[in-house]
Amino acid sequence: MGITSVSKTTDIKHGGRESGNSRPPCQTAKKEPPPFDRTINPAYKTASEQTYDGRLYPVHSKIKPDREPLTCQRGAMKGKNKKDAILYAAQEIFGRYGYAGTTVKMISERAGVAFGLVSHYFGSKEELFITAGVAIVEDLTEYLSTETRKAANGLDGIQTFMRSYLSYTLQHRNTFPVLLRCSPFSDVQIELDRTRIAVKFQQLLNVIRESVERGIEDGSIRSLSVDDTTTIVYSNIVGTVRTRFLSPYDLPNLYEETTDFVVRSIRARD
Repeated sequence: MGITSVSKTTDIKHGGRESGNSRPPCQTAKKEPPPFDRTINPAYKTASEQTYDGRLYPVHSKIKPDREPLTCQRGAMKGKNKKDAILYAAQEIFGRYGYAGTTVKMISERAGVAFGLVSHYFGSKEELFITAGVAIVEDLTEYLSTETRKAANGLDGIQTFMRSYLSYTLQHRNTFPVLLRCSPFSDVQIELDRTRIAVKFQQLLNVIRESVERGIEDGSIRSLSVDDTTTIVYSNIVGTVRTRFLSPYDLPNLYEETTDFVVRSIRARD
């Protein structure tokens, strides 16, 4: 008499009972991506990590998926051509796992394209890494330039820049972290030529600089060093974003408080 095998899976939704093939397709991935790249913050201890979708993430890290693993976010690639899908997938995967923890195969599988198309469109893994970051910072710079032009004065421009920048990080939480990996302010563990993205970041800083110069001229900002003030404003943004995305600290009003602190610090005295 033959033996009939029954495929069983654990039905998490119903208290861990075993059932037939009821698991959604997105939970049966062939191969799990590597663990969270803790080298970006080696201070994390085991006690400050949690398991999510079978992998470790810092407890409050916003780089971890908010609701579900990337393999289940089916709508992200909908409507994208293959080249755009590869770029979007690269931003997600590089942002979550870092340069060293990402493989071209992971990106091609996430984008749903043939492995060879990645190099066809973007060349090397290093080139794709930088291109993924450049695309984000170009989009961010255009958005911030448009928003700050609406400001009533220079100080309002700085406030608008900060609020818009910080809001952008949340609106693009799946892809923005790639900038935390490849920006001139990040600590990449390998040698990369980041000259191209450094130039793009300078354009971003110039948007701040224009508002500082305008504010000093219109009297809304104190007489300060333009270069120093520009750098300090952006340093506060960088520190705040890294704290929110990478650290174990849960500070719900961090973005708002940082913006208010900077504005108070540079506002012209009555």
